[in-house]
Amino acid sequence: MQALIDVVYANRFTELHADIRNTLRADIFDFREGLTDNQACQLSYQRVRFLRDRLNIPGDVARTPMRLFALLEWSALLDPTANALLSIHYGLCLGTLCIHGNNQPELDQYTRELESMSSFGVYLVTELGYGNNASALETEADYDPRSNEFILNTPRPRAAKFMPNATFLEGIPKLGIAMAKLKINGKDEGVFPFIVRLTDSAGPCRNIQITPLPHKPGHHLDNAITVFSQKRVPRANFVPGTHGTLNPNGEFNSSISRRQRFLQSVNALLLGRIGLTSGLVSCARASLVIALKYSIQRHSFAPGRNDVPLIQYRSQQRELFSQLAATYSMTSLMNNVKSRYAMMQNEPSEDLEEFISVAKAIASWSSSETIHICRERCGAQGMFAINRIADYVGAAQTVITAEGDNLVILSIAAGSLLQHRTPRPSTPEPGQLNDPRSMYDLLSYREESLRWEIRDKYGQALLDTRERLDAWNDNLNPALDMARTYGSRTALGSFLDDISTVTHPDANSALTLLATVYGLNEIAKDSGWYLAHGVLTADQVLSISRTLDELCVQILPYIPLLIEGFALPNSVLRTAIADDYLSYYTRYGGMTAQR
Repeated sequence: MQALIDVVYANRFTELHADIRNTLRADIFDFREGLTDNQACQLSYQRVRFLRDRLNIPGDVARTPMRLFALLEWSALLDPTANALLSIHYGLCLGTLCIHGNNQPELDQYTRELESMSSFGVYLVTELGYGNNASALETEADYDPRSNEFILNTPRPRAAKFMPNATFLEGIPKLGIAMAKLKINGKDEGVFPFIVRLTDSAGPCRNIQITPLPHKPGHHLDNAITVFSQKRVPRANFVPGTHGTLNPNGEFNSSISRRQRFLQSVNALLLGRIGLTSGLVSCARASLVIALKYSIQRHSFAPGRNDVPLIQYRSQQRELFSQLAATYSMTSLMNNVKSRYAMMQNEPSEDLEEFISVAKAIASWSSSETIHICRERCGAQGMFAINRIADYVGAAQTVITAEGDNLVILSIAAGSLLQHRTPRPSTPEPGQLNDPRSMYDLLSYREESLRWEIRDKYGQALLDTRERLDAWNDNLNPALDMARTYGSRTALGSFLDDISTVTHPDANSALTLLATVYGLNEIAKDSGWYLAHGVLTADQVLSISRTLDELCVQILPYIPLLIEGFALPNSVLRTAIADDYLSYYTRYGGMTAQR
């Protein structure tokens, strides 16, 4: 139904998504059985080049982020490794050049290589010793004014770049954006991007050691450990953007702090963070399409009946419909994030950065849960790669860790959220469990109550002259709860805003039911807290499970409609079980039905 497609794709399906979906029907995206890790990796690079050529993707697609996000959402469905490559190549590597290249003509040769994919982009930030604390990176870039070059060096083992896809592959040269400390006459000026050639047609470039990492189940990216040994790069390969200048004599000037310089240097990570998360939410939508369609076809025993479709069981409904509600909510949340990012002027605000971080954590955790539950609800069929969901499990673990580990970025965002100055919350009246607006109000009350409670306790701990780390540690888990509640409340609010624009009565009713299920499930996770604070009664807490079952009964007739809203036909997904799975296996096994 178009009304639901408009919600899922923010009224831009034809403009941004339709041609990408059609391109994925090409034979190159057919499922391949029995590939080695190396063969699967090589195929992913081929698929990325195919997408570039067929869709005519411009090198500066990061300047039109909504198109890049659409590309990442669809590529994730058929090849999670290709999805990661697209994010790194266009979002991180070329994205850094777009954002910080500052029209430097010396960088044009590299941009042309990356645009044509005669070389692939790599992004080297994380080190063995430092991950999310990237401002503490130890890779050094010493400026030598005599040669007008930088000397990139890995001073100790813990400074080795960990996990970039830098492995030498024949026919796939690599160019990397390496984050390193700028050192001028021994003075550390902070972390900046440098572009460096990593591999060429003959192998790793001189003074660069690249060691492939071991097998990662479900993901075939050619990750490696990369070490620089007095690697010289031209001064023109320094990419400071507008937040620093370096003249040939080695005089560095900047009008902003080291911290600000660092945050601006790595703001391409925000683009990658949104893109990877949107891709995983897309995988959650696909998992639900597959699991729900299979549940409609697959029959099982039933008391007093010969058999019934699995979807008739309340246990199957509760599991899958709850995930359907969560995924529609996460879709609205990420559409909100993407829109705010695309509309920002110049550098992202602190509010936007914390919003992106919370959304990344909340949406990727939710999508991971959805994918796992869909795999289980498909039984043995969910274990086969042809049915896609098993590959999405590995993709989920990658996204939860990539572009900022969820727990770490959520804790940083929580510290920022605590600084928001809001009125002390007043206790709301117990709401109605079948009203999503009441659920939104309860989530808001919990968020604000936790914020005030933590601020009071943290402030008192500091006044008691305790160590700042100890004071924060004692309040860290409650702060994470507050940030999660903020994320859930924002997701539900985004979903309700989208529902308010839907005029088709069936679509509006179906989405409102889902919003109620999502809100009620979020309240149920902390029902004891709400009971203790007097905003839910004991009878209400006891009735949550029954209310969810009743909502499932109402949602069941709308399931075909809600699946249609994802615009994911099996002609794109190519699974064995999302259409007529019995016919598929009959053909697969060469069986002939007996009369």
